[in-house]
Amino acid sequence: MPAQSLNGARVLVVEDEPLIAYDIREGLADAGAVVVGPAATVDKALSLADANDLSAAILDVRLDGETVFPVAAALSARSVPFVFHTGDARGRDLCAADWPGSEVLSKPVGRAIIVATLIKLLAEN
Repeated sequence: MPAQSLNGARVLVVEDEPLIAYDIREGLADAGAVVVGPAATVDKALSLADANDLSAAILDVRLDGETVFPVAAALSARSVPFVFHTGDARGRDLCAADWPGSEVLSKPVGRAIIVATLIKLLAEN
């Protein structure tokens, strides 16, 4: 078990790239999280968010041409903390415009950084 642990936190993973989704899922599980998903579409992510009691989420900014912002809004309404995860050069600017102050990780990012970021978000909430 890594030094930092998510201790059973229920984390929604929203990612449309299968290999990245797998890597995130495995990293979170290794850190003690209960992984919900991954969801590759906005509709699937909204469905999972609605059906689960979540502790936090990691959200890929772009999902097959759509932005993940409807999911961010749904999570925000429920006070579920989340971090954006993007490989889009404009992703950070998109998040800052619509979600000022949000945490944004630029791909590629290692498992340890994702885990540490989620632990920090959970500690703040």
